[in-house]
Amino acid sequence: MAGPPAAAEGVALSGSASAGLVYESDDADSDIAPFYEIDFLLSGTGRADNGLDFGALLELDETGVDDAEVFLSGRFGTIAFGDLDAASEEFGIADIGFSGLGVDDLAEQYKNATAGADIRYTYARSGFTLIASAEIGDQRSVGLAAEYVTGPLSLGFGYVDDTDASNSTVNVAAGYSFGPVAVSGLYSDWSQGGEGYGVDVSVDTGTATVTAAWAHATGVEADPEEGLGDAYGIGLSVPLSQGLALSGGLGMIDTDSGTDGSRTVADFGVTMNF
Repeated sequence: MAGPPAAAEGVALSGSASAGLVYESDDADSDIAPFYEIDFLLSGTGRADNGLDFGALLELDETGVDDAEVFLSGRFGTIAFGDLDAASEEFGIADIGFSGLGVDDLAEQYKNATAGADIRYTYARSGFTLIASAEIGDQRSVGLAAEYVTGPLSLGFGYVDDTDASNSTVNVAAGYSFGPVAVSGLYSDWSQGGEGYGVDVSVDTGTATVTAAWAHATGVEADPEEGLGDAYGIGLSVPLSQGLALSGGLGMIDTDSGTDGSRTVADFGVTMNF
């Protein structure tokens, strides 16, 4: 699970970007279109005389400010305030392609019961991470997630209750790696009658990483744009140099979504990390 960067007094800027072409077989305007995405993380951190770490994070993308948070960290853990994700947001399966073709979205539509968070508490020790989240502003939700990592195995459990919408989700995640192969899975049970399943497998050949994923949603949809049905795909990423990779993917999303419906998706482009 992601968290604040290690404390180091000062201000730091890091980021990522991607660009290329994407294809959707049912796009009414054009089957092939350009795609780009830019994300920067601006962080300011410091350390008090009593050993407490403190700081603020600001995420920027091509449309403006995306997320912002302020945090305080010590032996008690880390408490953060801001525009935050619910406790089990980090659970999921891998994206396919450089743009994220949406294969994973079908299974992940249930995992947070459409809830976010204003406050989040994180405690990590000896491979165990506990996260509690709450939304107490204009909307209300509570969440709890736990993850245990030991060697090549990771296990996770999460619960999010969106009290405004009177629904909740139970999430179970697992992962295992052996040599160059890594496998992960997600199961979500939504109280309104929907279930999501997802599995991905990645193989690092040394010169490239090949990733395959499958996702399934059944029962009642949580997001009308995702719908119910199956999605699967395969992607390839080839490092060109430090921070630069060539990436592409091909997938099939076979759902009853009234917005997009069944379609073939593909992309090809580059990813950058700064």
